[in-house]
Amino acid sequence: MKHSLLECLVFVAGVSGQATSIVGKALTHYNARQQAILAAVQYDPASPATSQEGKHVPACYSRRIRGFNAWSQTCSDLYFDGGLDMVGRPADVSVFAERAPENLPLVNAGAQVVDITTTKMIRKYSKLTTGWKVTAEATGTVASMPMGGASLAVKVSGEYSSLTEKGEETTDTFTMKYPCPADSVCSVETWTWHIKFQGSCERRKPSVTCQWKTPLCPDESGSIIPICSEETDFIKQQCNDRGVRPCEMAVPVSTKKQVWADRVFLVAPIDSMTPGMKMMDMPLSSMNITVIEPREG
Repeated sequence: MKHSLLECLVFVAGVSGQATSIVGKALTHYNARQQAILAAVQYDPASPATSQEGKHVPACYSRRIRGFNAWSQTCSDLYFDGGLDMVGRPADVSVFAERAPENLPLVNAGAQVVDITTTKMIRKYSKLTTGWKVTAEATGTVASMPMGGASLAVKVSGEYSSLTEKGEETTDTFTMKYPCPADSVCSVETWTWHIKFQGSCERRKPSVTCQWKTPLCPDESGSIIPICSEETDFIKQQCNDRGVRPCEMAVPVSTKKQVWADRVFLVAPIDSMTPGMKMMDMPLSSMNITVIEPREG
């Protein structure tokens, strides 16, 4: 059986290791987490999720020299503030995990247990999170399995969260070892849990700041008279379509202001991995994939 060296670390003979402790099937674990979080979601419509579409741009020559025609504002930098507000309660709420492999899969083709070592825990964020002002703070039992639905609460509100500003992933560095059984393919992943909302959003009233904050749209009292193409472009984007429209966003579940994620050790029989297949491509519903309880190295 052949495996790409670009995708796997291959061990034909290994050293003795500690026997594995099987927690359960990967899909069973995934579904239990998913349902427990979903049952605990508490959305606060009084503090709705909002998207941030603000941006800084250099002022054009006319703005730097002449200022606003009506208000005599002169500046070298403009800040446009706009975005969407979620209206009422979401029409649909779901829970999912962003899966991030911590290392290359290990193919143990030998007859003994081989340790697989990782040095990073990778928390991966959904791209749907970027730009939204929202938090999902969990309290109660979240670290143990199973989670008690009655003791877990995940409060979602439009509070500021720096989690949305960190890009697609963050890492924690520490070394852990996991025993990979003989004739198995093993991998360590981080599952970063997210809550996804689908509903209706409307554009909030945008503004522009030069020397002071000013309404942007022409139908508002005291709005600017645009003299820069950047101002005209943002007016078209934010003012011409102010109606309600479908929207969706995701927020990572956090506890004590830290992103909460599962670190899982996945094991599959070596014969279930066809040449060229990546472990991420194998469905969690496969009866051959199990979640193994990790141990410290």
